[in-house]
Amino acid sequence: MQIHKYKWLVLLICLNILFSNCFISRQNNIIYEKILFGKGGGFTGKYDDYSLNSSGILFKKDPSTKEFIKIKTLNKKDNKNIFKEIDNNKLFELNFNNPYNISCYIEIIKGSVSNKIVWGNAKNPPPAAVEIMFNKLMNLVKESK
Repeated sequence: MQIHKYKWLVLLICLNILFSNCFISRQNNIIYEKILFGKGGGFTGKYDDYSLNSSGILFKKDPSTKEFIKIKTLNKKDNKNIFKEIDNNKLFELNFNNPYNISCYIEIIKGSVSNKIVWGNAKNPPPAAVEIMFNKLMNLVKESK
């Protein structure tokens, strides 16, 4: 009878460890696959397009080949903070589409779903969190030059 009680205790301890590890690993995962961002338009219609994936690799789109070329790898902490900030500010759920002659955009991709935030008209700016994130992303590009 005494051995039977220990089996249950061991089983409960193992289950507790298993479920707590699953919870921790889910918290550390980045839930978005990538962020596309850029700026352009105007008379030429030219855009400077960039991509940051969940692994922290920053790419620039080559305008002639349309291929993305690696320009930098972020450290894990900085990359995680960017994706966490997007999540905390609920940018994936934000619906803001206000293009102008020269426009900026951030597109967040999660699986087969994406959300594109577009702005350019100074009279109707996006929420501050969008502009702050865009500036952070563009600063990553400037730092890589």
